[in-house]
Amino acid sequence: MIINKTFENHEDLDINNGILVVLALPKPGKPKGPPQNLRPVKLLNSLRKVLSTIDLTRIRPAVENYILVFRPNRSTPDVVWAHRWISAKVLNYAEIEIDITGIDMSAAFDTIDRKQLLQLLTNLVTEDEKRIIQFLLSNTSLNVKISGANTEEPFLTNIGTPQGDRLSPILFIIYLEQALKNVRSTLDGPSNTTETHLPNEIVYADDIDFIGNQPVNVKKIEETLKVHKLKVNVDKTEHTSVRKHSEEWKTSKKVDSLLGSKEDMEHIKHLSKIALNKMEQIWHRADKTKQRTRIKLNNTLVRSVLLYDCGTWALTKQTKKSWTLPIENSCAGFWEFDTQQKF
Repeated sequence: MIINKTFENHEDLDINNGILVVLALPKPGKPKGPPQNLRPVKLLNSLRKVLSTIDLTRIRPAVENYILVFRPNRSTPDVVWAHRWISAKVLNYAEIEIDITGIDMSAAFDTIDRKQLLQLLTNLVTEDEKRIIQFLLSNTSLNVKISGANTEEPFLTNIGTPQGDRLSPILFIIYLEQALKNVRSTLDGPSNTTETHLPNEIVYADDIDFIGNQPVNVKKIEETLKVHKLKVNVDKTEHTSVRKHSEEWKTSKKVDSLLGSKEDMEHIKHLSKIALNKMEQIWHRADKTKQRTRIKLNNTLVRSVLLYDCGTWALTKQTKKSWTLPIENSCAGFWEFDTQQKF
């Protein structure tokens, strides 16, 4: 009720004076030291999170169906499945050749132009929803917390969306979607023929794959996204050519999965064995760790790696057998399985 009256009377609602605490967390698998290997996370108070959640439920329908992230029942398997479906199309039809240009953006959440975002939302959300978003994005200050350093003085920021709530990813996707519409208009028309029925893009957060019969002009894409204050990380741009009699594309990685099913299965097998060996001492401590606990650890830390995006694999009986037996054999020695427990 207090919040409603505040918005009705156009009053200021004090939520920690707009100061957001920023923690820099190291990205997994990246060397320590370089700032680009840190992921800034903004800590928000409860009231700000409540407001963002309220608005989230209202603006979620504004997200297009082809977006494969930050939506219910959508995740990395949708991306991998789309790529493997495209690859299967190439393998079945020799005349089809596909080029995939993958781009990644640098600090995408932190470079959004708030004015452009609010203008875009005018045609997508109601006035009440827009006012809540405008309130959450206005008068924000950042206070970076670094261990052993005096960083008590906050500084103003007028760009980007505060990462730390559920609304910011949706705002980014809506903003990116508009930028991609402008990218399509600058490219030389649709690159796919209607007979192939292939998508022009596969989008997962700030990872975008452009699908076509020839490589797209990355320079044009970069210039168009720059208008929207989005910066392409040129070092991470990837070009993949899918051809019927070529094997190189099968080792190309998309959202941590290799495009070739057999290659991905071998890769996953290797990673799961590494995860298994990291807990070798726990497996052998049968007198100190209950079997039920060890099975839970296996299901959480090993099985999750073993079955990552497994629903996208094209399995034959032979490949299935060659993949499962080595894993089962390697695990069988660590504990005595209950005959009713399924691995």
